[in-house]
Amino acid sequence: MLVSKLADDYEYYDNSAEKAKKAVAVLSQYKAHVSAIEAKLKEEGFEQCTVRTVVASQGWLYQFVHFGFLMLIS
Repeated sequence: MLVSKLADDYEYYDNSAEKAKKAVAVLSQYKAHVSAIEAKLKEEGFEQCTVRTVVASQGWLYQFVHFGFLMLIS
């Protein structure tokens, strides 16, 4: 589901990864979740996507923000 939403956002920016990287972010509260999201996005070809924790994203401005609410339990 996240990958399809990011694909829509990238399409909005004419599939320009550089423009989308500055405007689209995926945020999570947990570092482990950020790592898992980055791995999945890299698998799907979205390695340019900005993925950060909420704390690390403070001070940044994005037009599209996807927020991960789930905590990974292994």
